[in-house]
Amino acid sequence: MGWKSRQPIEKVLEYSRLDFEHARPPELVSFYQLLSRGNDFFVSDSKGLWSLYEDLYKPLEKHILLWETVEKISYTNDSVEVQTKSNKTFVADYVLCTFSSRVLASDALTFDPPLPEWKQEAIYKNPMSVYTKIFLKFPRKFWDDHEYILHASKRRGYFPILQDLERPGMLPNGSGILLITVTGDEGRRIEEKTDEETKAEVMTTLKKVYGEKIPNPSAIFYNRWSQDKFTQGSYSEPVVGTTSHDFINLGRRLGRLYFAGEATSEEWHGYMQGAYLSGKEKAQIIADTVNGVTVQTNNVLDDYAVVHEEL
Repeated sequence: MGWKSRQPIEKVLEYSRLDFEHARPPELVSFYQLLSRGNDFFVSDSKGLWSLYEDLYKPLEKHILLWETVEKISYTNDSVEVQTKSNKTFVADYVLCTFSSRVLASDALTFDPPLPEWKQEAIYKNPMSVYTKIFLKFPRKFWDDHEYILHASKRRGYFPILQDLERPGMLPNGSGILLITVTGDEGRRIEEKTDEETKAEVMTTLKKVYGEKIPNPSAIFYNRWSQDKFTQGSYSEPVVGTTSHDFINLGRRLGRLYFAGEATSEEWHGYMQGAYLSGKEKAQIIADTVNGVTVQTNNVLDDYAVVHEEL
């Protein structure tokens, strides 16, 4: 911060400190985001991250309705009605809404009555970022023996950070997996390409660094979160000017319609535990309300919108 990156090495160093963490260039990063929230951890369990949640969803599996796309939510102080694309209608005493902030901001979903202005403002202040992890499997390791490898290019954010997943504590020796991360506009550009197009572009870059004799990858995989109509991005990232009140408003209920998800978590927005913890908290509030238990929340303003800050 406080400098202008001009040389390729300066650009990639700046990228590694800001874009790599926040998925956006420095001029769009809020100082609010620079507050440390502890260390990040990489899950290397061969069973996959989803296995952590088997105990949660398995008992409820028969109650989970798949292949239904929600198009409209009507809410009052007495009930909530959900209409789907297949013309089905579900009426409930309470509903917990966990759509991403980008889906809430899009025209893919209609609310009746429309979301109040203070709720919309909170949604727009927490847009979805694009963070794309490209996994490539090679027959052998040929890259530097470092956890992070920075690629200094004249083009800022162009395949800037490589990660060796054969490092101790990561994947087993011989796995031959290299991880390349791109974010923001570059991530969106890559997610619009086919696997073969991305593979060819990556190999052109790697050959410039490690020579023409390196092997071709046997497999490539990356998610396309920005292209997925049910997410429309990787995770939420507050814009400049976002305050605690915006997180409060984003998670505030409307009648019997409750809101959860990582974007509503001030402490853990952008993280999976933010989605989990916010959902657990709101589900507990709904359960207590149904059972007639006095509800205690961390937010004393639970029934009031914060529309401005007192100076």
